[in-house]
Amino acid sequence: MTDIAAMIENTNYKPGWKFKAETESWRELLVITAPFPDARDSSRGICDFTMKRTIPEYLRVNPSPETYLTWLKEQIREIEFHEIFEFLRYKGVLVNDPHAGVAVE
Repeated sequence: MTDIAAMIENTNYKPGWKFKAETESWRELLVITAPFPDARDSSRGICDFTMKRTIPEYLRVNPSPETYLTWLKEQIREIEFHEIFEFLRYKGVLVNDPHAGVAVE
C-alpha cells in the first residue's frame, strides 16, 4: 500500500461516507462513496453517490498529511456543492439543476 493509499484508508467524514484508493490502468484514484437521498425521486430513498478523482502527481510522489487533507477537502467540497444544486428549491422549483445545464429563472 502506498503512503497516499494508507492516508485515504484512514480517512473518515460523515456517517456512511467511504474513502478508498484504487488503481485504474495507469493512474491511482481516490474513490469516495457517500449516501444521499435521491433529489428527483424520494421514493428511491437513500442512494450511493460515487466520485472518482485522479490522485495528483505531487501527492503520489511526496505525500504529507497537510497536502493530502488540503486536496481532500476540495474533493469533499465539490460533492457537497453539487448537492446544494440537487436540493435547493425556491417556491418549489429547483434553483439550478446541475444536470440540466440551464439555470431556472
